[in-house]
Order: sequence, then C-alpha cells, then structure tokens
Amino acid sequence: MINGTVPHLGLIGGIGFSATNFYHRRLCEMHSELGINLDLTIAHADLRTLMLNLENCATTAQVRIFKALIGRLRKAGANKVAITAMSGHFCLQELDACSPLPIVDGLAAINEYLQSRSLQKVGIIGTLPIMQRKLFERISSAEVIAPLSDRALIVDSIYDSIAANGIATNEEREALFEIGRDLCVQNGAQAVLLAGTDFFVAFDGQHCGFTAIDCAEVHIRAIMRGLSSHYALRDNL
Repeated sequence: MINGTVPHLGLIGGIGFSATNFYHRRLCEMHSELGINLDLTIAHADLRTLMLNLENCATTAQVRIFKALIGRLRKAGANKVAITAMSGHFCLQELDACSPLPIVDGLAAINEYLQSRSLQKVGIIGTLPIMQRKLFERISSAEVIAPLSDRALIVDSIYDSIAANGIATNEEREALFEIGRDLCVQNGAQAVLLAGTDFFVAFDGQHCGFTAIDCAEVHIRAIMRGLSSHYALRDNL
C-alpha cells in the first residue's frame, strides 16, 4: 500500500479553528480507511491578521507570514503543505513562487473538480472579501456567480459568527440555505460552492435543497491525491 517513505504533511491552520479541525479530522479518517498512519504537523496562523491582509490586499505581508510558517513546517520534516482556508489562497500565486515546500492548491483542485463534472455555472457563498476580491476568477471551467450585495453581507456576517463560535444556529443555517437555493432557482446555478471551510458546521449532514460543493472537502481529496506517489489510493479520492 505504501511505496517508499510515508510523506509528512504540513498544514497551515488556525484560520479558523473549526476549519483546522475539519481538515485534521477528514485527513485522519481517510488515512484510517487506508490503514495508514498520518504524519502531520500543523502551524498556527492568525485568522484576524489573514482577514485584515485580505481586506487590504496586503499580499506581500501575508506571503511573508505564510513563508515563515512553511519554513517552520519544513524544519519539522514536512515535504508538502496545504493552507486550511480558501481565504488564504488569495496570495497563493505569489507564495508559490517563493515557498520552501510545494503547496497543494485548493483553487486548482476546485477547477478540476468542476470540469470533471461538466458544471458550467455555479454559485458561491463565502466571506465578503473573497467575493469582492473575486478570488474565484481563477476558476476557468465554470461561470461563478455570487449573491447580490445585500445577501453577500448576510453570508459574510453568518460566516464570521460560525468561524468565531464553531456552531451555526438554526436561523443562520436556514438563511444560508435560502440564499443558496436562490442562486440555483433565480440565477441558474447548477451547484453552490461553499467557499469557506467553516461552512461545514452549517451544512454537514443537512438537506439544504441544492447541490452544495464543499471546497474544503475537494481540497482535502486533492491533498490525498498529492500523496498518491506514496499511497495506493482508491480511485474515488
């Protein structure tokens, strides 16, 4: 099942804590299913600093932070790294050019996922900076549409609450579901991208009335595929 040395994965976490837990838990589950021990080190990034840098388009400042964390992960023995937040991908192209380790690109994984399923138009719900910065313009395989400004503000407020508290109320959950359904019914989206890792708190195990694509789950499966030179992975990863 394993060819050569078991890879040591580095995660940049803390952005936020529910997201870090989700990545850790899913990676543990997938490794357990394969009968393989997970070799993992997590470096903590500051969520507030990341969001301020995203809002202020401070790419250089965030690259400097991530590069230092990746250097720390490399010293810990990691040979591949991933960022546990879609928001953290806003500076990925610049970071990739100077990173001490190869990075598993979540947006590239989503683009590949949409293409493989022939999806031509998808909605997106995420934090306001992500939607305003149009981070998902890197998606070339499908048209990506965001909620109108008033609804985008609602999504942003709910996401901040979920990220801070680690839970979603029934009212917050239903508001997200309604906005997602409208993107499909009124705007013709074939599915909705959950472009914030903490959204799993609201959507996991729920019937939302539309096809929701958890970007974090897509990214995690791409991480596992990135380990495929060492693991005999199943085709459905």
